[in-house]
Amino acid sequence: MVKDVQYNAINSLPVHIDFMPVIPGKSQVVSVPLVLQNKESAAGVKRGGMLFTLRRYLKLKGDLTKLPRVVVYDVKELNLGDKIRVKDLNLVKGFTFADKPETLVATISGKKKKIADEEAKKAAAK
Repeated sequence: MVKDVQYNAINSLPVHIDFMPVIPGKSQVVSVPLVLQNKESAAGVKRGGMLFTLRRYLKLKGDLTKLPRVVVYDVKELNLGDKIRVKDLNLVKGFTFADKPETLVATISGKKKKIADEEAKKAAAK
């Protein structure tokens, strides 16, 4: 398994590659990309907030012969001020997260005044 690749700064060709041995049945730790789905349709983003991704990779511990390519999380239901932590993510079968459970992964933030104005307009419309 490829652990790290160094590229030439001028022509972007690989210069050096580090490999990691995969030992069947042994728990190993590796970084896996995090994919956040439905970013544009998240409730908080629709209300004017912005989704900030703080971690693009997560460390998983388990048998690398069954390693998933990505960890997927759907952010569609997130509102302004909501935070995603490692403990909130779906655990991949046969793996545990090597990152601390309280590690912040992503958040949706926005200006409070803009939020208050929108809520006032909605209340007035009712």
